[in-house]
Amino acid sequence: MDERVKRALAQWPNVPDVYGWLSLDKRGHWRLRGETISNSRLIDFINRNYIRLDDGGYAFQNGPQRVHVELEVTPWIARPVLEESNTLHFLSHTDLPLEPVRAVYLDSLGRLFIAAAAGAALLSDQYLDDVLAGFRSADGQPLSAAALEQALIAPQTSGLNIAIQGRCLPVQPLPDEPLESVFHFIARPQDHRPSQPSVGN
Repeated sequence: MDERVKRALAQWPNVPDVYGWLSLDKRGHWRLRGETISNSRLIDFINRNYIRLDDGGYAFQNGPQRVHVELEVTPWIARPVLEESNTLHFLSHTDLPLEPVRAVYLDSLGRLFIAAAAGAALLSDQYLDDVLAGFRSADGQPLSAAALEQALIAPQTSGLNIAIQGRCLPVQPLPDEPLESVFHFIARPQDHRPSQPSVGN
């Protein structure tokens, strides 16, 4: 978080929170009331001051004002980075390193999810081809195209693994539950907005 934001918080600690303005889409784009934000300086500012809240929600701390973020899918959107040693790593849409990765999941739609120390991340669909070479068989061997296709259909029975950050992790089927329940976050903060006290007559 920026130092000037911390100073503003200390100076004006009771500014009302904002809901329903800012959202994060499935490709890691910030949207202001549905419109994609394209100003690079504003994007950088939001990225630096994007925080996880104690209740599992996520917000952008805009100076003293907290702007709660609605999440289309997950709190983080991942993109792969292949190091010179052919080691696969992931960065978030804010350029935060998503490590260590604790678990990897595949859902029935073929979407890849990463459970990292920072929280849950969806691999943006535009990068799926970039990670295919990282998939491994149960014994850690690279997969042929045919074997990979079959493994992606049924990862729970194929022993599908992925080589990531120097380790080989099993690719688990995603439980058939809401993502918020599986990964413990709040996607629609306005639904959890504290009720305002009623004013007596």
